[in-house]
Amino acid sequence: LIAEPWDIAPGGYQVGNFPPLFAEWNDHFRDAARRFWLHYDLPLGAFAGRFAASSDVFKRNGRLPSAAINLVTAHDGFTLRDCVCFNHKHNEANGEENRDGTNNNYSNNHGKEGLGGTLDLVERRRDSIHALLTTLLLSQGTPMLLAGDEHGHSQRGNNNAYCQDNQLTWLDWSQASSGLTAFTAALIHLRKRIPALMENRWWEEGDGNVRWLNRYAQPLSTDEWQNGPKQLQILLSDRFLIAINATLEVTEIVLPAGEWHAIPPFAGEDNPVITAVWQGAAHGLCVFQR
Repeated sequence: LIAEPWDIAPGGYQVGNFPPLFAEWNDHFRDAARRFWLHYDLPLGAFAGRFAASSDVFKRNGRLPSAAINLVTAHDGFTLRDCVCFNHKHNEANGEENRDGTNNNYSNNHGKEGLGGTLDLVERRRDSIHALLTTLLLSQGTPMLLAGDEHGHSQRGNNNAYCQDNQLTWLDWSQASSGLTAFTAALIHLRKRIPALMENRWWEEGDGNVRWLNRYAQPLSTDEWQNGPKQLQILLSDRFLIAINATLEVTEIVLPAGEWHAIPPFAGEDNPVITAVWQGAAHGLCVFQR
């Protein structure tokens, strides 16, 4: 069974408190992913904890990582596209003078409120969508994807559209972004290739499932975990590497020893280019294999 473990009643917030065999929506992951990529205010240690199935919340009473239903969006709140296009909710169509719906969206319009914009703006929003999708689909736990996010559906900033049975909420496949759909499908395919994500057991230090490295391919210090720049390398199953540069500057990331090449959806499948260094795009990430 899957629980949406919160309610407005007193004591209604029960994330992590359900018994074994239940899985629960993980709002800790949702907020951490958005804060890390869109608000830039989350330490690496907090991000890593959510990436590793929030063991501080779910590793109890014999529960497994699959108990954490990781999500970035759900039926309540902004769609993924709206997370990168709106700073504020726009619920006027609901007839409650925009008083309904949460104000805590952890979103970022990248400089302009609303859909559309210059080519540069569209590309920066696309990069943020790619980063959030990659974080969701390549993290430990059970990923949940909101229908429509894989093709760029927007509710035009409405984050409480329960009462809208019209074009605001209908999924218009004729307007779907084939590029985003292909990117999402490639990530799902990649997830299935990574043993550390397919084995439903908690990661432990030295078990070969995960290593956390800084931009120089060295283990992070205590200070880097808490106060370091938002640059991180996550080595999964000793063969797959997620290189992250969540800063606003292009940064050189030195990869661990080995012959690394970028893999789909971050590069083509033909003629892989071996590299030892990644020129980390601002606010970007890339996945490599050796």
